[in-house]
Amino acid sequence: MSSYRFSKDFFSRMIAAPLFGLVAFSAMADVRLHGIFGDHMVLQREVSVRVWGWASAGEAIEVTFRKQQKRVVADHQGGWAVRLDPEAAGGPHELVVSGHNTLRVRDVLVGEVWLCTGQSNMEWALKDSQDGPAEVAAANRPQIRHVKIPHRTAMQPMDDLETVAWQPSHPDTAGGFSAIGYYFAQKLHQELGVPVGLINVSWGGTNIETWMSREAIQAHRELRVVLPGLPATPEAYVAQHRTRATALVQRWQADFTGSENTIAWKDRDYPDSGWGELNAPGIWETQGLDGFDGKLWYRRAVDLSAIQTEKAQACT
Repeated sequence: MSSYRFSKDFFSRMIAAPLFGLVAFSAMADVRLHGIFGDHMVLQREVSVRVWGWASAGEAIEVTFRKQQKRVVADHQGGWAVRLDPEAAGGPHELVVSGHNTLRVRDVLVGEVWLCTGQSNMEWALKDSQDGPAEVAAANRPQIRHVKIPHRTAMQPMDDLETVAWQPSHPDTAGGFSAIGYYFAQKLHQELGVPVGLINVSWGGTNIETWMSREAIQAHRELRVVLPGLPATPEAYVAQHRTRATALVQRWQADFTGSENTIAWKDRDYPDSGWGELNAPGIWETQGLDGFDGKLWYRRAVDLSAIQTEKAQACT
């Protein structure tokens, strides 16, 4: 066990739900799909499927899928949406969206689509599961598809999503799939004989409240008591988070005044006598850093013998 001096960088990550939906773009020359639509995706079978995106206001849009043709005109903000008729499982197919430009989404399957959400148990990768390497090596199952939604934070549901990559199950890709999701999809595919798509929005360590809207929290008798202390806007959250994080840092480094302090921390002669000590490896939450989620700067003092010192000086 080693002991290190450290201080804390108060730019720590915010925890909130990675939500996605629609956004309005007022002026766009080209037709664009929401980021969840992409090559190798899976659409839910036997239900009406919503397809949406953006274009120039008033632009005529045509969506073609199998034998279906759907037409719509973009609204005054450029948003548009159509609903495809229910389709039976199968594929691969091509989804074509046409306006001023044409988009082609290739290798689209129709089958079962499941949302994988939760904390680290759901996010745990297949390669790290029991017998993970063997499972990954045998994961040539192209009708199982997986997409991981990047971690993002927001005070309100987010309206758009950067384009994400759907991946067919293959030994080169399956290692990063949700392990629980993959084993579930494997069993479902074997039993139903249809393609399976997994949308992985899990985020390790998140609290259930961060996945709930203010309205949902307000409706819960035991949870609503936390609402008065919750910021209502992103700006209010940043201010609250900065104040709390700065106070935590100052508890360990009394002369901390802001992020400009970190510039000098790398200097060899920086006076670190005011820094706390931390045993590493170890869990910092049990060493006085409870409630802090961020980065640490470490310093380690090493005693050199006279011979080592002479050699070091000779090299400088």
